[in-house]
Amino acid sequence: MEVVDPKELMKGFRRIELCNADPVSLRGVLDDIRRVRARFDHVETEVAKRLKTCSGTPERDLSKAAQRSNRHGTKVMARAAAIENEPTLNRALEAGDLSGEHVDVFSKVLGSLDGPVKERFTEAAPALIEAAANAGSTPDEFAASLNTAAEAFATDAGMTRLDRQ
Repeated sequence: MEVVDPKELMKGFRRIELCNADPVSLRGVLDDIRRVRARFDHVETEVAKRLKTCSGTPERDLSKAAQRSNRHGTKVMARAAAIENEPTLNRALEAGDLSGEHVDVFSKVLGSLDGPVKERFTEAAPALIEAAANAGSTPDEFAASLNTAAEAFATDAGMTRLDRQ
């Protein structure tokens, strides 16, 4: 089992004097925060996967330990399931290239699909995830690209917009 070292997660974090920092340096700090936050999201999902095997109430345990709402525990458990089923998403989250919000978006879009559209989407998922990670897309941009891909697959499958609704 992997040992989590917070210092390792924060390695490379820019240390600057904020009161004298220019906009470029401040954006760099924000980028570091984003990456560290994503890495912590990954660690939290790994904890969730382990809790699922050794706790009768993993969602409750997650929420209570994080001092967050019950919904938080449910969301983290859903993220853990999503990254277990999609290794590319797991790697992007672990690397800090995508966040837990990206995982939520992916799960939502995937959950809205069925049949051949879902199959085509699942096949294309690694490429879609890598493109989002490489482009540094926001969760909203990622959602738009996933929805565009899903619509294209639905059109290819002969479904009209009314059928999809």
